[in-house]
Amino acid sequence: MCKRPGYLVDHIKPLCEGGSDDDTNKQLLCAPCHDAKSAQEAAARSGS
Repeated sequence: MCKRPGYLVDHIKPLCEGGSDDDTNKQLLCAPCHDAKSAQEAAARSGS
């Protein structure tokens, strides 16, 4: 986790990939880190 202020709840394994909504599958990420992770996951799903 970086030191930027303001955090979002992120699913470690995305729900659309079979991840659970359980607390063990959640982490806090700052908005830029969350956006970067989400972009990587979307690119992987699209095969890019």
